[in-house]
Amino acid sequence: MPLDLHEATSRRRASMVDRLTTDGVLTDKLLRDALLRLPREVLLPHAYVRVSGPGADPIDWRLLDGSHPDDQEEWLDLIHSDESILLQRDSEPLDALPRGPVTRGHMTSMSTYTPATVEALQAMQLGPRTRYLELGPGPGVSLALAATITGPGLATGVERDGHMTAFAQRNLDRLGVGADVVEGDALEGHEVRAPYDRIHSGIGVPCAPEPWVEQLAPGGRLLTTLVTRSPSWPGQLHDDSWAVAGPGDGTVRVCGPRDVWAELEELHARWEEADRPDSYTVDLTAGTGAQTVTSGAGSKALTWTLQTLAGIPLPRS
Repeated sequence: MPLDLHEATSRRRASMVDRLTTDGVLTDKLLRDALLRLPREVLLPHAYVRVSGPGADPIDWRLLDGSHPDDQEEWLDLIHSDESILLQRDSEPLDALPRGPVTRGHMTSMSTYTPATVEALQAMQLGPRTRYLELGPGPGVSLALAATITGPGLATGVERDGHMTAFAQRNLDRLGVGADVVEGDALEGHEVRAPYDRIHSGIGVPCAPEPWVEQLAPGGRLLTTLVTRSPSWPGQLHDDSWAVAGPGDGTVRVCGPRDVWAELEELHARWEEADRPDSYTVDLTAGTGAQTVTSGAGSKALTWTLQTLAGIPLPRS
């Protein structure tokens, strides 16, 4: 029997929202309504499924085409699951992808898995007439949800990949939510529509880029991931040092020129001494001044200076 796509998608969408609500992930009513209203299948019309096991080279994939009857059940289950949806290999054009098995290539774009999308948007505290900027929107799922809440003409995305920009904009236009995606460098934000009440970045940065700070409206909210050095943990390792704990017997194996485990123990001790802080304040100093992070006041507080963007290779979106 042919699949009734409208009924099938509506049923899965409602089930997805119920699951997120029952699990305590989804609490915001406006976002809940947006998730129920937004036909995400328009934004995710295909999906790659990895066939090869870990470590395989080259990698074997299978492309699910949502318009093909033989793929629709699996495709619908996947795009309404909590999985991240793989959409693009090696920055390929997205207009006419071949259905079925493909070999080689690495994923260059995917949707964020749904619980993380929900948590990020709820942290943004969006409402009607909120001016929203998303940096690295990919296929535009969270951008479309934001636009559904804010209203048309207020949600903008900046995407580095030209093929993904065109793909996302075409699908967003089909939905009619009034969101725009422009091709550009996320580190520069998008000055044309500034200031923004909310800025959400999907890329990790060592500090908040100056354009983001300048484009954020007074009292606005900026959400990003800081990939940086702390007082006792110097960030990414480049000297093949590592540590493995366990399993089961409590032993730790350390390898490389640095004692990574000792550094972790020192960091934990400082965190304990600072009364186990679970939140930190980032001081976004105006101009070219250093940005600092602190866990609070007093001599025991953890405080450090963020690295600058200069000279650090970053993924640009």
